[in-house]
Amino acid sequence: MNRAEDRLNFRADAAKCLRCGLCVKVCPGRIIRSGHDGVPYVPEKLERFCLGCQHCMAVCPAEAVSVHGINPSELPETLPVAERSPEKLLNLMQTRRSCRFYKHENIPAEKMKKLMEMTAWVPTGCNSRGLHFCFADDKNVMDAIRTKVSANLQKIVKFIPPFNSFVAGYKKKILAGDDIVFWNAPHMVVVCVRKNAPCRKQDPFIALSYFELYANALGLGTLWCGIADGAIRLMPSVRKMLKIPAGYKTGYVMLFGEPEVKFPRATMQEPYGISSAGI
Repeated sequence: MNRAEDRLNFRADAAKCLRCGLCVKVCPGRIIRSGHDGVPYVPEKLERFCLGCQHCMAVCPAEAVSVHGINPSELPETLPVAERSPEKLLNLMQTRRSCRFYKHENIPAEKMKKLMEMTAWVPTGCNSRGLHFCFADDKNVMDAIRTKVSANLQKIVKFIPPFNSFVAGYKKKILAGDDIVFWNAPHMVVVCVRKNAPCRKQDPFIALSYFELYANALGLGTLWCGIADGAIRLMPSVRKMLKIPAGYKTGYVMLFGEPEVKFPRATMQEPYGISSAGI
């Protein structure tokens, strides 16, 4: 939900409220006040400063606070630490691999539905929520995009000199019709960002980091694809196919689908440099 100047609708049930002050404490906008009876409220003149984060509702131990007309009793509860599995999450991070070999078939509809629904929970800077997710959710749509991009690239690369062996190799593959852009992936998601979003450079990458881990948890393969991102930026006709809304620009691209190749183990990685500011 975006900033809620005209629909904050902050409510605190006095019968349930514990007068603990947690909602006042965690509010990043510092707009919640404690009333003379200890029940929290938001002065009307401060409502426009609400970030829409819903921290106040999420932190309330008694389900006394609601905003935007949401019933807090209907929301998912945070699992106790003892019921979480940091080891499994770490294993997912360790075994994640870039996927360049896909089964050219649609993923199950239930998996696609879950992927689309999870995007509602990716964080954005200042809770601006200035993102839009364009899915190629059918392999036939993806094939149409693939064909158009390939045809356009073949026209473009004819005029690019082979500066080095790397460029020459890519040029040769593109002219030969090899799919070095989309790697035969049946699906992709293009994260678009509102042009005036406060963290428009960072938000798409944060979003795709969440998306990638969840997709891998569903058994899917993913690939961060800078070549596809560059191609889409160059081609208005492809952006039109993706139905990118007015006022938004492309942020980055991720390919995904059922992997054709499985990796049964992680790799061994040298640790990055780490500094400690502690004494």
